[in-house]
Amino acid sequence: MEKPNPSLIARETLKQLAQRKMVPNPANYRRIYEQIAGEKEKQPDSELSEKLLKPVRELAGDNPNKRRIVKQLEDLAEEKKWDEFVRIFEEQQKQLLASSQFDQPWPDLIRDLLRQWETRQRGVSSAMKKEALERVLINFGSDISLLNEKIGTMLRSWGESGQGETGIETAELPDDAEPIELVAEVPLRQENDSQPFGLRPAVVQPQVWNEWIELVRRTLECAVIARLKHLPELQQDAEALLVTLRQVYDEKTLKYFATQVKKFILRLELQNDTEDRLVEGLLHLLSLFVDNISELVIDDEWLRGQIDVVKQLVHKPVNVRQIYAAEISFKEVVIKQGALKKSLNEAKQTFKNMIETFVSRLGSMSAVTGDYHDKVTRYVDSIRATDDLTQLNSLLADLMNDTRTIQLDMQRSRDEMMQAKREAEAAEQRIIELEHQLEA
Repeated sequence: MEKPNPSLIARETLKQLAQRKMVPNPANYRRIYEQIAGEKEKQPDSELSEKLLKPVRELAGDNPNKRRIVKQLEDLAEEKKWDEFVRIFEEQQKQLLASSQFDQPWPDLIRDLLRQWETRQRGVSSAMKKEALERVLINFGSDISLLNEKIGTMLRSWGESGQGETGIETAELPDDAEPIELVAEVPLRQENDSQPFGLRPAVVQPQVWNEWIELVRRTLECAVIARLKHLPELQQDAEALLVTLRQVYDEKTLKYFATQVKKFILRLELQNDTEDRLVEGLLHLLSLFVDNISELVIDDEWLRGQIDVVKQLVHKPVNVRQIYAAEISFKEVVIKQGALKKSLNEAKQTFKNMIETFVSRLGSMSAVTGDYHDKVTRYVDSIRATDDLTQLNSLLADLMNDTRTIQLDMQRSRDEMMQAKREAEAAEQRIIELEHQLEA
């Protein structure tokens, strides 16, 4: 049988799409084309999606989350939203592949690592654990699957090193131990309850008991002892509570531990009251000091600005951010004050040099004018004593030279004093500029 002409089939396909008012997309075009050509329709989308969803349903089982994802995939397949269908299907396959590559799920592995890290084993110190973990991370960090395996092997070797010992030897009970009967305060009274309101026996399971002991130990170590480094005596008392805690195993020892805790809390409250009064006294002393300084610097605007900042910190509650901001501001002022101090020293030295120059030149002028006066007196005496015209000319020439010399000395002294004056004025101007910068 001769195969139909593809061009005719294509033309007829377009007619059918127009007559049936179907959307001219590739899927509709392919389906009509195969019907006209007499070819067997290729696997429909519904059959393909059903084959893809079959293993997903089997893996989901009775898990509510996985069943929800299966329902989402079924809805997408029915609505023919294949892009979203493929995206979710790929995510599920990646998760399945990732979970099958590891010997132990990562959450369980990390939980086991934290437990083994805090547990003390015979022959395995904390330094050895740290070194072993670093070695595994360095050697196998690039292969996450192999890293999972090696960390699991390392944790098993730690666990086989001997029965663990906790850092504080608390009276930990085995999970299969008999429940402990303690006197506890029951806040609510049940109906038909013959026991009076207040204290009554309460049964504590071993697992709850061990968790309570661990919680108290961590509270003492992390929240109490760590914050008492500046109070050695109280820190020793808190460490003594840890020693008492490890001996708690029944009602009697629990009562003794509670009594010691109450005594420690009382000492801690007294210490807090002392520290509060000490802080209050220091703030009051600082306030008096600031008020005194502010009365002495009425004209210094930039210094008054610093004092106002300190006043605000002293007279109202502050937080760490405000203290840091004030510290940064003070550091900037200190830098400017250093520059101002340097300029003040330079100005002081310049003024001192000017005075020294003035005194030096004044002395020189006095010496020169004194010598000049003596020479003039001698010239007058010589002129009176001679009648020789030639000698008179010579005396007048010497007098003119001495006059010119003293004139040059006076001019040089004036120039040096003027230069010293200009340097002093420049230094003063620099100080004024720095003071304006401090006020800004």
